[in-house]
Amino acid sequence: MGCNGVSSTVPVASTNVQLEQMMDQIEGANLICPIDQLVLKEPRKLPCNHVFCKFCIERWLHSKGTCPVCRKDVKTEDAKPACDIAAKISGLIVKCNLGECKWTGKLADYHKKHLAEDCSFAEVDCPYGCDKKVERRGLEAHYQVCEFRDPEKVKQARRELESLRRDNDALRAVVQRQNEALVSHKAKQFETTVSSALIRDFMRESSGNLVKYAKLAQAAKQFDDMRLIMRELAGRCEPLTAETQVLFSEAYKQCVGSLRTAHRTLLRDEKPGQESEAKRQMRWELKSKMATEINFICDEVLATADNYASKRKLGLRDRLFFAKQRADYLRFKAECLVGKARTEMGKEAQEVYEKAIEEAKAAIYQPDPLKIGLILNYTVLLYEISEDKAKALDVSRNTIDEETGKFSFCHTQNRESDVVMILQLMRENVLRWMTQ
Repeated sequence: MGCNGVSSTVPVASTNVQLEQMMDQIEGANLICPIDQLVLKEPRKLPCNHVFCKFCIERWLHSKGTCPVCRKDVKTEDAKPACDIAAKISGLIVKCNLGECKWTGKLADYHKKHLAEDCSFAEVDCPYGCDKKVERRGLEAHYQVCEFRDPEKVKQARRELESLRRDNDALRAVVQRQNEALVSHKAKQFETTVSSALIRDFMRESSGNLVKYAKLAQAAKQFDDMRLIMRELAGRCEPLTAETQVLFSEAYKQCVGSLRTAHRTLLRDEKPGQESEAKRQMRWELKSKMATEINFICDEVLATADNYASKRKLGLRDRLFFAKQRADYLRFKAECLVGKARTEMGKEAQEVYEKAIEEAKAAIYQPDPLKIGLILNYTVLLYEISEDKAKALDVSRNTIDEETGKFSFCHTQNRESDVVMILQLMRENVLRWMTQ
């Protein structure tokens, strides 16, 4: 414990360890990452002397190119190891939270010695080679029932497994050669653009090949073609993997994004009473054209989502994914409307957001990019469409506090790394909204 017996609630590199030093000592020693608000892991210092986690700052600089704190221009190679701070972190006093373990010691000793060798409540692999993990204190009991204790059975199982592996490798090599020949042929036609005739040809391809073609269209920045491919794939009502959900979302986001930017620019630069009749008429025609194209894409997403939901029994993540798509594109439609129509469309989107967020919070406790992404877009709707700025700020702040407190700080997990960036976007929205 710290000098006053008060434990910090700041997460560290493992969910099974708890800091035993006071919060003010940790903050005073500059051991908290400004991006994810967690104890630094592999600390990196910028020329401006601000310190961040290696993972956090590299991902930030890849997209931003500035210091998250002072906004000075920096490059990825400018982030140097902060050895002095790493030494301080290794010396933090922590307590093991596994089971009833009472061990307390330095963070550096926790992983290298205590968890790896001593902790009775740590899960370890069976030394006989079975796939079960058991607590170290339960190894003796496991030995009595482990089927892998019989060496002859183990040898026989390994021989059968090796035979299956050889057969599988041979089949995989045949399939890979066939797919490479097919993809190579199609890729040559995808170098600059994808014609409508070729798109119709793709519609007869397998779902696996459609995914490959969607990636090629994405690489060639042919997002309209990518959208058509993903529409066909979703229209087959087959299970969508996390990868295909990302491709679906990316295709439509890219198609509608430039249109939304153009529409917002026309609205922002409008000067009522100061423009000639000809310029006013031209601006009105351009806005109408942008709105028509935005609505066309939005209606396509809504129809695809409704069709998919009507033909399949959706699991939790599929329901949340399509609910997010539906709410987002209703919000995009509302952006093109004014008056009562804008309010009504905004209310419809708000209802979809709130229902999906309620289901996500009830079913997903840990920080999740799908759940937090829903909340992020919901706050944008509250601020821009519903014009409920106070609620948008309250929801954003509460989400940042709640999800940061649950975060396990495991930077190797893709979902949790995405959570860091979404929460950072939410923090930036809060700062921008407070200054407007």
